[in-house]
Amino acid sequence: MLALAAVQVWRSSPADRPAAPTARFGLAGNQTAGAATLHSLRTPARFAESADRTAGADVEVSGFLTVPETGTYDFETNCAGVCTVSVEERVLISGDGFTRASASLPAGIRPVRFSLQATSRRPYARFDWNRPAFFEVATLGDAVTSAPASADFRGRERRTLLRAAVHALLTAAALLLVFDLSGAARMAMPTLPGAARRWLADPAHRVGVVAGGLALAFLSALHVWIAPRALPGGYLHAWTSEFMMQTVSVADLRDEPLRSLVFNHIQPPLFDALRALLVMAMGDRAAGDPIALVTAVDRRLYACWAVAYAMGAALIATWMARLGGVRAGVLGSVLYALHPATLFYATYLDSTLVSALGVLWVTYELWKFGPDGQGSTGRLRASVVMLFLTRSIVQWPFLAVLVTALLLRGCTARRTMRIVAAIALVMTLFLAKQYLLFGLTITSSFGPDSFCKGLWEYCPGTAAVDPPPLPAPRTASALRRVAKVNDEYNYNQLAFLRRSFAQMDEYEARLARLGPAEIARRLSRNLSKWLLPSSRHSPHVLVDALPWRGVFDRVMSGWALAALILASAIWWACARAERAAMRRGIALALPIAYVAAVSVAFERNENMRYKFFVEPVLMVLILSQAAAVPRALRLRGVSADRASSA
Repeated sequence: MLALAAVQVWRSSPADRPAAPTARFGLAGNQTAGAATLHSLRTPARFAESADRTAGADVEVSGFLTVPETGTYDFETNCAGVCTVSVEERVLISGDGFTRASASLPAGIRPVRFSLQATSRRPYARFDWNRPAFFEVATLGDAVTSAPASADFRGRERRTLLRAAVHALLTAAALLLVFDLSGAARMAMPTLPGAARRWLADPAHRVGVVAGGLALAFLSALHVWIAPRALPGGYLHAWTSEFMMQTVSVADLRDEPLRSLVFNHIQPPLFDALRALLVMAMGDRAAGDPIALVTAVDRRLYACWAVAYAMGAALIATWMARLGGVRAGVLGSVLYALHPATLFYATYLDSTLVSALGVLWVTYELWKFGPDGQGSTGRLRASVVMLFLTRSIVQWPFLAVLVTALLLRGCTARRTMRIVAAIALVMTLFLAKQYLLFGLTITSSFGPDSFCKGLWEYCPGTAAVDPPPLPAPRTASALRRVAKVNDEYNYNQLAFLRRSFAQMDEYEARLARLGPAEIARRLSRNLSKWLLPSSRHSPHVLVDALPWRGVFDRVMSGWALAALILASAIWWACARAERAAMRRGIALALPIAYVAAVSVAFERNENMRYKFFVEPVLMVLILSQAAAVPRALRLRGVSADRASSA
């Protein structure tokens, strides 16, 4: 009930939204300035290309400013052109570039005017203020309305604070359950240095730290090596993060970061939350050309993905060292770091690498659980929640897989329920938001589109269906934007959300017409694509130049990979005669089988990319069993010698 109440608070009524002021735009080829609604005090996307510098002021916003408290206000402009800010016919700012001016204003409602006169080839403008208040939870755009009667700035600010407080309390409760923060804090505060020394005393941890550091240095060296052949902007792949279908436009993340994340229906929010943080860290530098902003964010994403790449190498080194010793840990991390698919997705600007890291982390934490109570409850919860908030491939049915796996690992029913209940709380909170805002029961509106692709069907989304009540376009810029800043289609707009409900109806109709044999035939085609080399997804400047690519691609794809997996499974099964050991091993295979099955069933074009979700874990399986062969042969030889001597 708390989750439902919180989402209802998020869904502000139309009365909460002020009547936005009307802006005059001078458009190229149109001497009569057109009228449009300016939802934030920034020039809209593609304004620079359409501005007519012969039509007077390219942007002029007139309205009424709510001055909430008496004091000194700092007004700021950042523009390419001449920006003007006038309050009660008094000009406070008139200049270009970054300009700031202060004014003492009494509380009340005052006429205000903002304008931009374009003088440069790519004009833009941003207007902002700093209030004489300790907390500022609303923007200058929230304080400007089209009429004095529509001004309710204080009321909107109080409701914003209430929504933030409810959300913060629920988030804090979820975090306490997921991460066991209270117990972790009591343990860590007095003993952190000693705990670090004890942690590093473990040889497996030391191997992991060294492997992660060397992997980070190796990828950095590859970036330097390939830089002369990089694409414009320093890209190693032609697709920017803005190009990706399942991302919110960087312009929306800059202008409305929190609102864009709340009203994101195309994917879980973690990847776009990272992009929003990178935009916010840029400060005033983010207010310029949006194309340059995309490039700047993507350069920082390359650095973030390099860290994720190093973390994957460290985790594999640690796991392999525990399974087969230090040499096995070194070998595993080297093969992971050299794998062309790993290097591809470490320089591919979507969440594939982080999703694979999440699957690896979940499986590793599950491996540490056993009947004698080992394993970290908090880390297992954190790994599953991270994967859920990163990739829509993990939905609420995964909880059944997790429960089964934990019980097979020997975890008690009480401890299993404690783990799963906290994860279910986080899932419930997020899915309640999805359902009440968008009528969705999964984390992504791409579901029906992917379902149709998995059947090799095209669902145009033209079926006559009645979608549930949806938010108004004015609720968030991400819902009404037609194209992103690079002119790519914005799939987060309401038009695509409405289309997804029609696609779901079309998918169900097509599924009902297909027989089991035909469905199996089509899924087998998906499986054949899933087995393709993961690094062959699309052209890549770095990976296409790797001399060792062919060897890795042949081993980690097709029937060669299938044979390796089968041989490893048979060897493992023969080496474990005890039924309990067999159960614990099967438990580790369940999450991998779930991810692989979902990838094969609900995609056809990019299945080789989805295979990389499980490739790091498959590498651990194959290498650990390969490392066990010599040890088993030595033990057999020793037993034979003892028998002959006897």
